[in-house]
Amino acid sequence: MIAGWLVWSRFLVQTPKTAQAQRLNSNSPAGIIFDLTNIERQKVGLGELRISDKLTQAATNKQKEMLEKSYFSHIDSNNGKKWSEFIIDSGYDYSTAGENLARNFSNPKDIVEAWMNSPTHRENILDKKFQETGISVEKASDGGLIVVQMFGGIGNQ
Repeated sequence: MIAGWLVWSRFLVQTPKTAQAQRLNSNSPAGIIFDLTNIERQKVGLGELRISDKLTQAATNKQKEMLEKSYFSHIDSNNGKKWSEFIIDSGYDYSTAGENLARNFSNPKDIVEAWMNSPTHRENILDKKFQETGISVEKASDGGLIVVQMFGGIGNQ
């Protein structure tokens, strides 16, 4: 049995523009999640996601804020800041976006497996409108991983 917490969200907005891409270390937890996400997309005939520097920055900023303010949600209950605001703050322009969260997992493979077993998380991973992603993975004080994966789609795909 896979134990952990998952949270899912989606957002649509009309502001298309491309983002810069970066490479991930494929041995890092974020790199493994990226590779496993693309394997799941390939299984159903979808194109691979690219890494976006801006989405990665948005995911990192969201993760840092969740750790600092001790919350785990798409919306900060302290100030009402939504996950999509982190994407906007990073300067990423998009037509559609999504976010998957996970915590209390010990390895990336279990995270992606749990996401694929959750209809809403699976929907983000397999959304053909998404072309880019950003991933941030950090160990919490209890040793479990906290993961933020943001997705972006540019234009009307």
